[in-house]
This record gives sequence, structure tokens and C-alpha cells, in this order.
Amino acid sequence: MDYLGFMGVVHTDINDPRRTEFCEIIASLISKLIQYAPIDNAVDQLGSGHIHSSLPPCLTDREKARGVWEQGCRLVGQGQVQHGTELTLESQVKLVRYGVVR
Repeated sequence: MDYLGFMGVVHTDINDPRRTEFCEIIASLISKLIQYAPIDNAVDQLGSGHIHSSLPPCLTDREKARGVWEQGCRLVGQGQVQHGTELTLESQVKLVRYGVVR
């Protein structure tokens, strides 16, 4: 725990050879870590999380009953909606559940 005597924000302005040696050791260890880090697995996990968060929520039957799905709304092409309700600036919209904004 000797490093606490020369490392940390409180010691950033101090010119101490121990700081230089400590930083060199850390840099060496981090460069070695790259050889063993599962970078491809980490990227796959990040990508999977991104895809998961980009998907629309899976609605329960109760949630579907409260929305446009049970009203028969269908996209018939060129942005035209059949059997739908038109949204205006005065329309009130409620999120299906907490955390669902997509």
C-alpha cells in the first residue's frame, strides 16, 4: 500500500521517480492484458445488448388488448394506416410500461 504515498490526484503535481516507475509497471501490465482479454467476446456481448435494446418490447396479452393491435390497425402501404387513430399534437399517449420508449 506504499503507492498511496505517491500516487493519486493529490500527488499529480509531484515529480517523484516512484510515480514514473509505477506508471511504467501499470502500462506494461495493461499491454500484457490485451493478449489475454477476450475482446471478440466483449464486442459480441456489446452487439447483442445493442440489438436487444433496439428491438420492440414483447407485449403481454393484456398490453396488446390496450393498444392498436386489437383494433385491427394495419399498414397498407406508402405510410397509409387502415383502421387507425390519427395522432395530433393534442393526442395523449401513454407508455405501455416503465422503461419502454421504443
